[in-house]
Amino acid sequence: MAAIKDYPINPTVLAGIERYEKRWYQLLEDFEVTNATNATKWWNILVSAYAGQKHRCFHNEDWLWGMLNSFEELSWTGDFFDDEEAQMALWFVRFDINPNRDRFSQRVECLQAVAQCMGDLGIDPERTKNVCRFLVNHPQLRFTNEAYMAYHDAVRWWWGRNPNHYASAVALLQEEMGHMDDLEFIEWRMPMLENALSHLYIFQTDRYRDNYEVQAQMNLANELMDYKRVTSILVSAPTSSSITAS
Repeated sequence: MAAIKDYPINPTVLAGIERYEKRWYQLLEDFEVTNATNATKWWNILVSAYAGQKHRCFHNEDWLWGMLNSFEELSWTGDFFDDEEAQMALWFVRFDINPNRDRFSQRVECLQAVAQCMGDLGIDPERTKNVCRFLVNHPQLRFTNEAYMAYHDAVRWWWGRNPNHYASAVALLQEEMGHMDDLEFIEWRMPMLENALSHLYIFQTDRYRDNYEVQAQMNLANELMDYKRVTSILVSAPTSSSITAS
């Protein structure tokens, strides 16, 4: 695993992120962690990752807060045996957002980070494996494990919000992926949208299906339609060579 960097954090942002601190230490209390030094160490690492990297326009502390709130909202509907593991996965699901690395490499970095974190905290390795199963969307968890279903929907919490909120989020995501030009971003997004829309439901929990499914279907479908319009225009546009030949 690459050395974890410490990023300078704007004091205003730091003041806002203190709202997460209680949740982090409550989670570690649920895991029966007693190593206060390493608990603080990893709190600082996570704060640095989500709030200290300037290129994080979308997957930042606000996105993390929305995700944690969504999971808490969903946890009210069921008593999850392993919800601590799902919550730990949420803290690390976008731990590494590096424009210079592909998604697979970023996923590996997240897995390595959570393994190092839970090792430092003295948490049972079997529980670490369970957290990693959430992070890799293990097939055995899908549609059967209530905690995973809540985790799945919490990660996608913004998909079912009002169209203006959704459009603003997509714009921030594109800004975060600033190393891509517009066409590269479209080509990156389209397969994810098509995959999400290929299933009968986007969300896995009854609560999110009841409250957000219809809007999520509309948001994703409209975004995909916009991209298809753009690509069709580009495909039909005359090339410089055809213009010269004519």
